[in-house]
Amino acid sequence: GEAVAEGLCDLSFVQLVEEVSNERQCGERENGDGSFFEPPEGVRATAVSRPGNRLVLGVPREIAGGTEASLASFRHEAFFLLAHRSCEPLKETFVAACRRRGFRPAVRMLPCARPEEFYLMDHGDGVHMLSEDDLAIDASFARRLEERMALVPLADSDGLRLRWHALRRAFDPPDDSAFARFLKLLAEPGGLP
Repeated sequence: GEAVAEGLCDLSFVQLVEEVSNERQCGERENGDGSFFEPPEGVRATAVSRPGNRLVLGVPREIAGGTEASLASFRHEAFFLLAHRSCEPLKETFVAACRRRGFRPAVRMLPCARPEEFYLMDHGDGVHMLSEDDLAIDASFARRLEERMALVPLADSDGLRLRWHALRRAFDPPDDSAFARFLKLLAEPGGLP
């Protein structure tokens, strides 16, 4: 979001962990989309992935457990995230969700040139975070992951989702511009494939 706020680009995308539960603890401020994410001043955020996009945990098979998992059941595991500036909001919203569930996660930020490399390299024992949509977009990628780890969806009762958001500068482009038409697509439910 900082690049958008600084005028270096007009649009960027981030993934955020969102709450879908109505239960809140005192003092927390939700931003309407359940993410507790505050974009920088002068930046607007729009959710662009489907609301029901469940969080999927990639875990070593020996700790996978059942067909669904609760986030708290992995409280003693390391969570792996890509070490990139664009992943900071994901880390912040994930840590906040864990804290609301009574624990502070051990998050290891790992540098990799490409996201595929991040998920397909052996980083040791730990938990990767993906979404159902991430896995559905590329079937061969999902198969390669399943060869290396168990993919366990987070239980609906945990009340968390992983969603992509578009961050854009808070200005209104001319109605006839390609950028304005793209923003209109982003705002429509199901507007993007």
